[in-house]
Amino acid sequence: MIMGMEKGKRKIINKLLDEIKRGKEESIISLYKIISPTLRYIALKYLKNEEDANDLIQDFWYDIKKYASNYIFKMNAYGYLCKIMNRIAINKYNKIHREIKKQIEFVDY
Repeated sequence: MIMGMEKGKRKIINKLLDEIKRGKEESIISLYKIISPTLRYIALKYLKNEEDANDLIQDFWYDIKKYASNYIFKMNAYGYLCKIMNRIAINKYNKIHREIKKQIEFVDY
C-alpha cells in the first residue's frame, strides 16, 4: 500500500487518467468517485476552510483534462494527482496569507 491506496485502485486510477487523456469524458466521473475524498482531505488540510477548499477542488476538476494530458503513464497516477492537489493547496494557502498580510499592513491606526 502506498499512502493508503491499495494497488488495485491505483491501477484503476492509472487507467481512468489514461482514458481522460484520450478524450473519454465519462471516466472523469469514475475518477471523481475514487479519488475525491483524498483530494478533499488534502485541500482541507492546508486551507482549513470548507469554502476555500471547495473552490480549490472545483478548480482542480475543471482542469483535470489538462492534468491528464501532462501525465506520463510510467508514473503513479494516484500520487501524481495528490501531488497536484498538494501543490495548488499550498499555493492557495500562500496567496490567502499574503492577502491577509497586505490588509494588515494597510490598516490605518
